[in-house]
Amino acid sequence: MATHYNKGNPTNKIAFILSTPGKVEGVAGRPASGETGANLNAILEILNKREPSLFGSTDRYEYLITNASTEVMHSFKGNGRTEDVSLNITREKNVARIQSEVKNCSIIILCGKKAELLSAYLHGKKLIRLPHLGNKGLRNKYKNSSPLLNGLKTAAVRDATRLRLCADCILEQLHNAKRASPEGH
Repeated sequence: MATHYNKGNPTNKIAFILSTPGKVEGVAGRPASGETGANLNAILEILNKREPSLFGSTDRYEYLITNASTEVMHSFKGNGRTEDVSLNITREKNVARIQSEVKNCSIIILCGKKAELLSAYLHGKKLIRLPHLGNKGLRNKYKNSSPLLNGLKTAAVRDATRLRLCADCILEQLHNAKRASPEGH
């Protein structure tokens, strides 16, 4: 397995594109490790209960996972960056890599702004847009002051609610795409 790529179960037609492998992924030698991976598994548990025909597994490594960038990046690595620059992500060679990796998937879940840069190159796919799945990304998207989180007493309850909201966002976008398609699927 590569730090930036997991092929998943070949019969699964869902792919997750994250931004870039970080320090935890570099150490683990696999994508979506640490808190991002734990959050992805928690979201998959919610999705599995609500849409088991689409999300048949709660194990993130049953799904194709790739990153918009292959380079392990973290703030202590020397350049201070935690994500690759947009130009590298939209470079022809990198776009071709992504297209090849997700060619057999029909649903692509783009996690974060860097992953979203690839949306223009993923024709014929249902694209779902999410924030970065790390706690920082989820907290930036679903702020404590929002009506959905306001009044929740503990950080743990707010974080669990963020994961549910993220799962809701996936299902809403999938259902909207289904309604918008000419065949209804």
